[in-house]
Amino acid sequence: LGLGLATGLVASALGAGWRWADGLRPPGNNVAEGVRVCGERSARGQSADELARHCVRILLGRRVQIRRGEEVLVAASVADLGGHVDETSLREALVAVGRRGSIWRQLDEASRARRGQVAISVGLWLPFEPLVERLLPIKQEIDQRPRAARWDFAASRPTEHSDGALADLHAAVEAIGRAALTGDVAIELPVRRLAPRATSALVAAVDRSEVLARYETHFAFAGGQAGRAQNVARAARAIDGLVLMP
Repeated sequence: LGLGLATGLVASALGAGWRWADGLRPPGNNVAEGVRVCGERSARGQSADELARHCVRILLGRRVQIRRGEEVLVAASVADLGGHVDETSLREALVAVGRRGSIWRQLDEASRARRGQVAISVGLWLPFEPLVERLLPIKQEIDQRPRAARWDFAASRPTEHSDGALADLHAAVEAIGRAALTGDVAIELPVRRLAPRATSALVAAVDRSEVLARYETHFAFAGGQAGRAQNVARAARAIDGLVLMP
């Protein structure tokens, strides 16, 4: 009698344990409860198809704002900018939670999901071209080549160099793609400073004690040599004081 009772208790406990374990694993096409995705957690009994579609709507509906100081340059949704989410891959990733590996691994993952410890990363693809079309006029206004310093022989000192600027639209697209995964986007248009290689300090430090080459030519500024004279003068102005970097 004692052995039979003990066996019955063990069987009952195993049955209860199995029902508990089986309740952790998501049934059918449902997502494991508590999976974190798109800033939300999956509900009990929620289907992977439903959650994937919901997540895509959230991401593509996120608002994007690009500013330059107080000026708003772009105000649009991720969808307006051509954003795309691979819904099929997202659905497969959701379904896989609590269904991978051994039964013990499945139970462990499903349990961690319930505690909010399982998150699904979403791939958001944002094309470059739509943003370029919107920002090209402002980029053309901002972009400026750096101006190198020269040696001013008359004043015996270097001229001042000036930095250039580049509106970095690739960086803007990357920043939007990252930020849109967690919420609406508001960024400052990334502008990179471009320093010339020949700065004023570098030109001032150049050793000018030795003349490496010299050339002279004679020509008239009138008559048949007028054209040549203009070309030589133009070339001389272009290279006068120029520092050639290695």
